[in-house]
Amino acid sequence: MFFLQKINPNHILARFCNFSDTDETVEFKTSFGRVTAETDLLGNELNALTDTITFKPWEIKTIKINCFLWIFSYIWFGTA
Repeated sequence: MFFLQKINPNHILARFCNFSDTDETVEFKTSFGRVTAETDLLGNELNALTDTITFKPWEIKTIKINCFLWIFSYIWFGTA
């Protein structure tokens, strides 16, 4: 499950959840940007991240993605 929120033309917040009873490691690969930080629900950065993120059981994380292609932001959200 995920949720996307545009915070400006160059950044997107995406929320992910681990729906299992075990720790899980996820590797994010995007063609339009890179994972830069874990944030709170308001988009305030908590810590820097790489493209590999570990989730505890049933953990929800909000991830900030720096978009390299502004056109993705325009197409996905309708505004630049």
